[in-house]
Amino acid sequence: MRCLCLLFICLFFLNFAHVSKPLKQVKIGILLPITGDIASFGQDAKNAVILFLEMHENDFKSTAHVIPLYQDSEGTPQGSVQATNKLITDQVDVIVGDLSTTNTIAASVVSENFKIPMISPSATGKDITVGKKYFYRTCYDVTEQGKVLAEFALNKWHARKFVIITDSDSDYSRDLSQTFKDNVKDFQPSKGDKKPHIVGEYSYSKKDKNFSALVSKIKRSSDAPDVVFIPGFPSQVASILKDIADYKLKIKVLGADGWEGPELFDIAGKAANGHVIASHFSPQDPNPVVQDFVKKYNARFKRKPGVFAALTFDSMGIVFEAIKQTHEKKITLNEALKHIQDFQGVTGHITFDKNGNAQKPVLLLETSDQGNHLLKD
Repeated sequence: MRCLCLLFICLFFLNFAHVSKPLKQVKIGILLPITGDIASFGQDAKNAVILFLEMHENDFKSTAHVIPLYQDSEGTPQGSVQATNKLITDQVDVIVGDLSTTNTIAASVVSENFKIPMISPSATGKDITVGKKYFYRTCYDVTEQGKVLAEFALNKWHARKFVIITDSDSDYSRDLSQTFKDNVKDFQPSKGDKKPHIVGEYSYSKKDKNFSALVSKIKRSSDAPDVVFIPGFPSQVASILKDIADYKLKIKVLGADGWEGPELFDIAGKAANGHVIASHFSPQDPNPVVQDFVKKYNARFKRKPGVFAALTFDSMGIVFEAIKQTHEKKITLNEALKHIQDFQGVTGHITFDKNGNAQKPVLLLETSDQGNHLLKD
């Protein structure tokens, strides 16, 4: 009888150990590039965190005491790793960040090792969630982005000759270039139509500042392209666009979500107008959820939110939803994140797939110094 009692007690505590206690206090690590080459992205994202916490202060009080802990990744893989280690030392429960693919890959190795859930707002690199049990992202990956951009150029612009310019130091840029190229090569034209092909591929380093020689090669090419695809970041993309305008190249230019930063127009000016990019967010979206966010962000920071602000705002929203589910369903924070379904964010309805990727549509925008325009179907 005594043995049976002991067995019952052991089973009771064993079962109790598998029941998650509701979180009364949550430390959220905020991992962003506040300094470095993409500091403008990080500042927009930090603004979004501040706004979200201000808007939901009362909600948090009724659910859990939330403590945000900020760390600057400095826009480098090494900085991202160091900042992640610091956040883990500070015993955070979850990490929001980092932004770029290369830096996030480095940081996610650390968070995965310590079993700390990490949700990146904008690391779109291919396959970076595969095999990870504690990593999620609020954005779609480059596979979707590259496919939509290629289909637009092929079907809407009827382009058949392409040049691709890649940032060789960026996993994001390399993955997106490859995805775009694969979709161009796989395209099956209708009878009598020309087969599309890549007429030139060029690359540059993160340290490069002058792109005149690169653009000159495109101008001198005997096989002139219809479209140039540049999956890069604002400062260097802007310099390339300026050179394209200076050389008076009459070609269409496609870009990606990495273009979205103030440096694009600060450097390129009018040369940055009229190009098509893929994105996750448009302040022109008439959805009331989007317009409420735009209004409040603009009132708080005296400017419209960009894509990194929107994605980070949604990341915070998803974390808060997961915190609520730990109370309602008595599950861990990581389990709650795995079951995010149809979350209504400012970047669309978000559902995580089995690998932690956000399932949602890709938007296409036309660049403008008056604010990028949402392209309609």
